[in-house]
Amino acid sequence: MDSNLIKGFKEAIVPGEHHLILSHVNPDGDAVGSSLGWSSFLRSKGVKTTMVLPNKFADFLAWIPGSEEIRFAESMTEDEVQDLFESIDRIHCLDFNALSRIKWGQEIASSGKPIYLIDHHQDPEDFATVAYSNTSSCATAEMVLDLILALEGEIKLSPEGATALYTGLLTDTGSFRFPSTRSKTFRYAADLIDLGADNGAIYQRIFDTNSLNRLKLLGYCLSNGMEVLEEKNAAIISLSVKTLRKYNYQQGDTEGIVNYPLSVENIKVSVIFKEDDGFLKVSLRSKGDLPVNQIASKYFNGGGHKNAAGGRFDGNLAQARETLLKALDEL
Repeated sequence: MDSNLIKGFKEAIVPGEHHLILSHVNPDGDAVGSSLGWSSFLRSKGVKTTMVLPNKFADFLAWIPGSEEIRFAESMTEDEVQDLFESIDRIHCLDFNALSRIKWGQEIASSGKPIYLIDHHQDPEDFATVAYSNTSSCATAEMVLDLILALEGEIKLSPEGATALYTGLLTDTGSFRFPSTRSKTFRYAADLIDLGADNGAIYQRIFDTNSLNRLKLLGYCLSNGMEVLEEKNAAIISLSVKTLRKYNYQQGDTEGIVNYPLSVENIKVSVIFKEDDGFLKVSLRSKGDLPVNQIASKYFNGGGHKNAAGGRFDGNLAQARETLLKALDEL
C-alpha cells in the first residue's frame, strides 16, 4: 500500500474527534459489515463515530453487533442532518464511489470536511480528500482489513468488529466462491475467526434464515418469473409490483436470487428486473469475461463490477427486456 495513503489515513485518526461513516443506498452485507468494522476500529482509537445509511437494510443483517446504532437518512429531519454535519470533523465513505449512490451527495460535497474513501468499485469519482480505491479487491471489508494491517502492523479488532467484517467478506464473495476471492481473503477470514467471528453462526444467519414468503418468492422466480434466452446464453427474471405484493416482499428478499440462473449450463448472463416506485431496479450477474458493468452503465444508469452490477431503468418491464436484448447483442 502506498505510504502517502497510509499517512493520509493515519492523520485522520484523531482521538476525541467525531467522524461520520456513510455507505450506499440499499445497503448489502459489505456496506453494513465494512461500516461497522471500520467504526469499531476507529472507536478503539478514541474516535467517536456516527454511522448513517440512506435506507434500511434487510432483516437478515440486523443481527450484526452494533447494527442497532446505525441511523437512516430517510428518517432524519433537515435539522437533524444539519446538526450532524455541524458536529462532525471528518467523513468516511465506504463501499461506494459516486455521490449519486448516497442520499447526501450535495451535503458531502459542500461540507468542507475531509473525506476518506474506501471502495472497490470501478471508475471512482474524484470527490475524496484521501481515496483508497482497489477494484481488484473482493470486498470493501477486505480493504478495511488491508488498512488496519497497514496502520497497526497486525489485525486488531474486537469480536464484534471481526464479526462485522467477516460478514462483509462472506456476502460480497458469494461465500468465498467468486473469482475475486484470493488466498489473502481466506487468510483474513481465518484471522477474523481467531478474533471471535463465529463463521458457522454467521453463515446460518445470512443464508439459512428465510421467511416462508421469501422461499415462495424464490420458487416463483425460478418456475414462473424466469425467461431463458438460450440463443443469447442469458436468463431474465421479471418481478412486477403485483407479484412482490403477493409474496409480501420485504427489503432483501430478492438478495442472491439473480445468481441462481448462472448455475444452468450455458447461461452466462442473469438479470433481474424489479418494479419499484415508478422505475425498475436492475441487477446483473455474469460468468467469465462478460462485463455486465458495461451494460449497467450504458443502458441502466448504473455500474459495478465486471461480473456483478446494478442500475435502474425508467420504463416498464417489456421496455427493459428489449433494452437488455439490444445490450446483449452488442456484448
